[in-house]
Amino acid sequence: MNQEDEKENTQAGGEQTTKATSQPSIIHAKNDKSKTHHSSNPGDTGQTQKDISKWARFKTWIRKTTFAEWGMLAFTLAITGSSIAYTHYTRNQLKVAGDQLRIAQDTYNAANRPYVGIEGWALTFYVGDKPFTGPSLTRELMRQSTRMVVVPQVKNFGQVPGTNFVQDWDVTIDGVSLPVSKLPDRPSTIFPSQVKTMRGTIAGPLYAAIKANEKILKIEMKLQYDGPSGHYKECTIGQYAPDFAAFYDLGPCPF
Repeated sequence: MNQEDEKENTQAGGEQTTKATSQPSIIHAKNDKSKTHHSSNPGDTGQTQKDISKWARFKTWIRKTTFAEWGMLAFTLAITGSSIAYTHYTRNQLKVAGDQLRIAQDTYNAANRPYVGIEGWALTFYVGDKPFTGPSLTRELMRQSTRMVVVPQVKNFGQVPGTNFVQDWDVTIDGVSLPVSKLPDRPSTIFPSQVKTMRGTIAGPLYAAIKANEKILKIEMKLQYDGPSGHYKECTIGQYAPDFAAFYDLGPCPF
């Protein structure tokens, strides 16, 4: 009897132990099921937790930041702003300096270059073989003259020599160019204040028609020369006025 009772008690105890042991596993399973049901949208939950975490870290950083650190941050921002402003100011100053340098260079080039142009027209009238010019010329002598010598005077008005200087002219009567005989042009140097000339003679029926205002005499003077800062071209038109025995400047011409 005692052994059977012990066996029954042992079996009964084992069943109770089994029941007691199996019950928590059921509860654990319920808890797992509950957790699985609660996290049905893991993406939203993770993003929310991440946002909360960032905000929490930011608030923690605010609370832990000392007055000295805030001052250092303000000082750093001020330095950064001043550096940006100084960079912008420096860029503007460099642009202004470049403009001033270019203006100074242009001013220097303008002051230190040759300026070659027509200084005047020297005219000599002949009655027979006798020349008349300037104050000695009268209207009666003009009427009696049979030919006219024209000498354009070309001068360097600049402060430096003009190198590779070449001059040429185109003489026209009523727009028709006259044949001109001359020596071949060779480049030369025209120095400051130096005057160079050309010489032409008009006679016969053409001169008689010009003197009577029946035809118009024009001369285009074409000049080329070099300076320290470049190559230059000049062209000037002069028209003869018989009533005044002089040439008038009609301005520049295309060249």
